[in-house]
Amino acid sequence: MVNVETEFLGKVFSSPLVLASGVCGYGEEMEKFINLKYVGGITTKTITPYPHEGNPPPRIKEIPGGIINSIGLANVGVEKFLQEKLPLLLSLPLRKIVSIGGFKEEDFFLLAERLSEVKEIDFLEVNLSCPNIRKDILFAQDSKVSFQIIEGVKRVTPHPIIIKLSPLVNDIREIVSACIEAGADALNISNTIPVLVLDEEESKPLLGGIFGGLSGPCLKPVSLRWIYLTKKKFSIPIIGTGGVYSGKDALDYLVCGADLVSLGSVLLLEPSAPRRIYGELINEMRKRKIKSIKNIKNQFRL
Repeated sequence: MVNVETEFLGKVFSSPLVLASGVCGYGEEMEKFINLKYVGGITTKTITPYPHEGNPPPRIKEIPGGIINSIGLANVGVEKFLQEKLPLLLSLPLRKIVSIGGFKEEDFFLLAERLSEVKEIDFLEVNLSCPNIRKDILFAQDSKVSFQIIEGVKRVTPHPIIIKLSPLVNDIREIVSACIEAGADALNISNTIPVLVLDEEESKPLLGGIFGGLSGPCLKPVSLRWIYLTKKKFSIPIIGTGGVYSGKDALDYLVCGADLVSLGSVLLLEPSAPRRIYGELINEMRKRKIKSIKNIKNQFRL
């Protein structure tokens, strides 16, 4: 028997697979397609203090090796989330991670304080790295700003917080150090890579938001490197994100130091993928005679 149950920040996940933010809405969009027994948690679409329409279309472009999106934090806002979306989310039989984001530091503090009343939320994911909002520099690319936001969020919420980081930095360990000093409980490595794609015929930006975030298989080796380097220096728990399309991909993340693994762009192409990936992960563990996720942490990590 292979045991894929795992513990993350003191809470048990029935599976190390987690639905990433932005691909499953608030839970209702994917519930018809995914057998939830194959995933351990869900991360909501990033919520901002007020409703936001996001970027104009087109918003998504598939390219060789990945997908570029320019959604731009489109969401219903925190009040509508609490009134209309949260009840269904809380009814799902898996761990709940609510992603919060904003356009200025105060947005994060407002959201964290407002959501602090909802005890059923397991974690907050503080999205410091959305690549497709109009900012010259991402919050997650500045260690001082990251510190200020995390410290402020920790001051107003009882929930454990996961910091979603950007892969586009000189050395992610500098940012991680600031996150830990400010009180971060865990990390998500990583968000998409900010990119620009041109229309094939008119040679102008294809996406309505001009820039977008590149995800998919091309992101996997980037995230793996940052996770490996982070785990060698710090003991903080990590969710690994980027290009997980198979059970072998998931195992690679676990071996490099991730504690959980997010499924993102694969769900846009194959909504039922969690069942397949879950089965493939078990088969990969059997091939290597790994009996549990804990064994990966203790014996097979690089």
